[in-house]
Amino acid sequence: MDTVSHEVRLGENRLDLTSREYAILQYLLRNKGRLLTKGMIAEHVWDYHFDSDLNLIEVYIRRLRQKLEINNRPRLIHTVRNSGYVIREPEE
Repeated sequence: MDTVSHEVRLGENRLDLTSREYAILQYLLRNKGRLLTKGMIAEHVWDYHFDSDLNLIEVYIRRLRQKLEINNRPRLIHTVRNSGYVIREPEE
């Protein structure tokens, strides 16, 4: 992830991310290994608090996963049920 150009590469492939997808991924990467709730993500990315029961965050996480898990790459963004999301290195 290049924070200057806002370019994200996965191996040799450049990922086309929306500004919100980029912001969520950057926030997750900066907090790697730390559980982030939907509320925390919303406050950081949208800069306001909203009802965390909305599935907006889930939609963006699903889109990010689709882009990150191409060619059967291991999952990086993990769901912690009823809590939030965490990004972890793939297990080898």
